[in-house]
Amino acid sequence: MKELIYKGEKFTYIVPANTKIIIGNKTTIVYEYENTTSTDTPVVIDTTNFQEGNFTYVVNTNGDIKISQVQIIDPLSSSDELNDALTMIKEIDQVLEDRAKNAVSQITINNKTIINSSLESLVSLRAMYVRKVNRLRKKSGIFKSVTVFRGK
Repeated sequence: MKELIYKGEKFTYIVPANTKIIIGNKTTIVYEYENTTSTDTPVVIDTTNFQEGNFTYVVNTNGDIKISQVQIIDPLSSSDELNDALTMIKEIDQVLEDRAKNAVSQITINNKTIINSSLESLVSLRAMYVRKVNRLRKKSGIFKSVTVFRGK
């Protein structure tokens, strides 16, 4: 079984003979299937209605239990979080620019007011959001492509 599942994807998994598979945790079962035949059966798993989060994947073949972890990610929610973090970086950059010009001593960002913050605290806050953006980009599989054009 895959360790990382994106909500909405479909994939085929071959369920061994006389095997029950469960994806879930203590309170929620995301997926369950039982193959009662004596042959391996390919099953198409549709993840459209899966819940986002970390779950346990249990394979029970005639009492032989194998357990592993699976993470289900909603690619749309991670992009919303990424956009929010990028917006915060832009707004903090604006505050830093205004502070450098001594143009403002108070600003409101996302319903939070920053009053006479030191440059060190603003730079620290910006660094925190940059780390968050980098983490989200890595998690959601977003990548940056750089193309170099060379003259003749």
